[in-house]
Amino acid sequence: VGTTDDPKISRITIEIDTDDASARQIANQLRKLFPVYSVQELSPDDSIRRELVMIKVRAANSEDRNEVIQIANIFRASIIDVSLNSLTIAIIGAGNGGQTTAAWLSNQGYQTRIFDVMEDTVAKLNELGGVNIYGNTDFPGFGKIQFATTDIAKAIDGCEVIFIILPEIYHVSIAQKLAPHLVDGQIVVIDPVSGLGILAFKKALAEAGCKADISLAATSTLLFAARIQTTGDVFVTGQKTELSIVAIPNSKREIIKEAIYPVFSQH
Repeated sequence: VGTTDDPKISRITIEIDTDDASARQIANQLRKLFPVYSVQELSPDDSIRRELVMIKVRAANSEDRNEVIQIANIFRASIIDVSLNSLTIAIIGAGNGGQTTAAWLSNQGYQTRIFDVMEDTVAKLNELGGVNIYGNTDFPGFGKIQFATTDIAKAIDGCEVIFIILPEIYHVSIAQKLAPHLVDGQIVVIDPVSGLGILAFKKALAEAGCKADISLAATSTLLFAARIQTTGDVFVTGQKTELSIVAIPNSKREIIKEAIYPVFSQH
């Protein structure tokens, strides 16, 4: 049912599967109905038929997103929603910062999963199904995670963003573990790093044979001051209001900004 130029009259489009003679008979019968003002038969050869299909597309970066938009425009499709919260984010490290960040992101609508080497911690997080954070944070509550795992390949598979939230002494070994599994388009954020640590991480990736075209970034500090009470239960004593992020190389800056800025837009 659609509108016409007269608000008192509606237009109804009916599709029937029949022969021409039956179609004319139906049209004649409709014309006899009192509320019907006119009946027009539309030939299939002179008509445009459309079906409504809703498709969700995940774009890994701005170039892919622009290509999707161009294709949609060619076929006169309508884009009804663009959501950055469809990002899947892997958290490498289930310490104070890792568990807090995973829950904080989840409570904003992002999909998160956690990697850690401690089997007991991973088992407990999977049993709980997430992490509860409370205290001084803008997104408190129980944040669900997709899963926790000791398998780093599984942890980052299909993730657009990977946060490494570990002490710097573990960065090189994590780079070596990540190197064979990273794929083009992924964003790796070291959270945080000091000095030239991001360059050391990049060097470790290269020496481990990483060929993927990734975007590498680092923060100046952890966003949270937090303490695990028990696994899956974290008290946040403070949350910073500012956070600096650097991209290596600088040419990746816009990619990093587009993906990460919405996550930390209030900082």
